[in-house]
Amino acid sequence: MTDPHDSSACHSSRCSIGRCRSCRRSLDPDLPDQLQLLFQLQGQAIDFLTEQRYTEAAALFEFYLKQTPGDVLARNNLGFCLMPPRPEMALHHLESIRLDTSDNPTITLINVSTALALLGRHGEALERAEYHWQRGPTEPQPGGAYLWRLKDDAIELIHAPDLRLSLAHLAHGLAQHLDLTDRVRRWRERAEALGATAT
Repeated sequence: MTDPHDSSACHSSRCSIGRCRSCRRSLDPDLPDQLQLLFQLQGQAIDFLTEQRYTEAAALFEFYLKQTPGDVLARNNLGFCLMPPRPEMALHHLESIRLDTSDNPTITLINVSTALALLGRHGEALERAEYHWQRGPTEPQPGGAYLWRLKDDAIELIHAPDLRLSLAHLAHGLAQHLDLTDRVRRWRERAEALGATAT
């Protein structure tokens, strides 16, 4: 979910989970009603997620998807909200999104890989990260997003300022979990090349 405090992509279809302050506070009256509703739901979802009210956050997008069942952004957001309580259902929703139709395939891939790891499928999550890394954008992807960070056997909501770096950190952790020394080194080097140290 993109950062509601980042103003870099105001009022666009790429604004995931209320990317910008103005999307959360005052919506452009020229936007279609459905898009305005989605932006309002995104802002409320972030509030619910920070309070660990995952079911309520997910219900917002379930409601929206009843009206617009093909909305890829809403489907991604539903999967994201379901990740802590029901990673298998989150994965179901996330995998229904084709990465080539996603507004932000890196966010979708990070979400899918996180859900796979929560389900104990670390190797598959790592392979998907590697595949995307090889074929995805090669430059940093600033813009800010809320992501789930794997921490032991749980996850926590964090703000991540760069998606490509977040993918490198996720894959580094997966490789560590799998005790794959060469891949740990490779992902650490990739993170360092983007200007950060993998943890």
